Amino acid sequence: MNFLVDLIKGVVVGIANVIPGVSGGTMAVSFGIYDKLLNAISSLLKSFKKSFLTLLPIILGMVIGIVGFTYIIPWLLANFPFATSCAFTGLIIGGGVLFVSALDVK
Repeated sequence: MNFLVDLIKGVVVGIANVIPGVSGGTMAVSFGIYDKLLNAISSLLKSFKKSFLTLLPIILGMVIGIVGFTYIIPWLLANFPFATSCAFTGLIIGGGVLFVSALDVK
């Protein structure tokens, strides 16, 4: 089950990388996988198997999100330009608000 959850989070991060103005890193922070990614990457040589199994669903999901959404965006923009632009704007604004709230600035 954890594999599937991380795969879906990876898909969302991958989609965010394709959308102009939306950061995949911000989405990774929002979904709580940023630290997991950094730890797995930094300990890749020390504990390869554990790090690989941690990275596999996230990276696989990112590839699915990037490849899949790369083909969907032109179709959405051609058929639903206003709604697609509004969705992108909402993701950009929402990502910024989420990022600022994650900083816990007081």
